[in-house]
Amino acid sequence: MLLLYIKNVIKLLTTSILGRYFWNYRIYQKYASNQNNHGALKLVSTGQFAIVIQGPYIAEDDFTFETIKLYRHNFPDVILILSTWPVSVDVIDSLKRYDVHVVQNKMPANPGISNINRQIVTSAAGVLLARELDAQFVLKTRTDQRIYHPSLETYLCNLLKAFPLVEGLPIQINRLVGISLGTFKYRMYGISDMFLYGYIDDMVRYWNIPLDARKDSPEERNNVGLNTWRTFSIWNVCEVYLCTQFLKNVGRNITYTFEDSLQVFKDHFVVIDQAAIKLYWQKYTINADRYEDFGFFDPELTFNDWLTLYHSIDNIIIDETILDQPISKAG
Repeated sequence: MLLLYIKNVIKLLTTSILGRYFWNYRIYQKYASNQNNHGALKLVSTGQFAIVIQGPYIAEDDFTFETIKLYRHNFPDVILILSTWPVSVDVIDSLKRYDVHVVQNKMPANPGISNINRQIVTSAAGVLLARELDAQFVLKTRTDQRIYHPSLETYLCNLLKAFPLVEGLPIQINRLVGISLGTFKYRMYGISDMFLYGYIDDMVRYWNIPLDARKDSPEERNNVGLNTWRTFSIWNVCEVYLCTQFLKNVGRNITYTFEDSLQVFKDHFVVIDQAAIKLYWQKYTINADRYEDFGFFDPELTFNDWLTLYHSIDNIIIDETILDQPISKAG
């Protein structure tokens, strides 16, 4: 992790000195006690909002612990759920004062391609517990990410009111709110799996799905030939697997075309920007342009892009051949 930080700091300094770029930065508080929420616009909490934090417990910098403290400070009435692997008694004891429901899951025998089954296990367990605790809406996030915006609950609630679900989708109840971080325009049905918010029944349909029986291996990846967005999407793994399982659960036919994927983004989701909720990711936040080597302008689907789909999808020039262009290796 330290080497990654050093590499990106050197890149920032070098490009600045050479005069090729402008750049800025944002400082995130490490500790919840230092957070200042003065002036935040918030609605009265309904008490029916749950946050599921899934993944391995991050002890470095007390990251997961401080995240939980921050969420309890920002959202006093929220149902907080940590869905993780077995942790020590000390960790359990330290979390008691913050009224956190801790789910200690059993590791799946097959972690799946890029550990997708581990994510399904922890996410499903957390969302199902949220339903048992009578949550009406639930946010699924990760143990290695932190959301700093104190008006998060208000913002997410208002998004569902502002963009009601389109007609003709009898099973899905509300839109699901995804995030630009890790949602790529040209990865068909590739809504990011890092952050997802929605009505509890829709979230159960998204996460309570069968594990992927395939195993990760160099042979598996080489056989598929993952050199274009089309081949990667049709491989149907990770984010694509999650989204297509959900679409099947709500009765949507999947055609694996760029046009259909964009229509799915428009009909079933809202995609917001990472910056709008002040999301910090331990792994990559320092380099927001890490995907520039994909060779596309802004490869992630932003709220700007999603709003264009929402209002003007019939006027968008859709080039299916772009899916057959090589995917450059991300930096």
